[in-house]
Amino acid sequence: LAEVDEVRQQIPVFNQRRTDIYDTICKKD
Repeated sequence: LAEVDEVRQQIPVFNQRRTDIYDTICKKD
């Protein structure tokens, strides 16, 4: 299903954004 593939492709993006946020917080500290 194309829709499922699209969702799976979006999941890593959300995980990457979370990682960027954590990295930013660590850098501020």
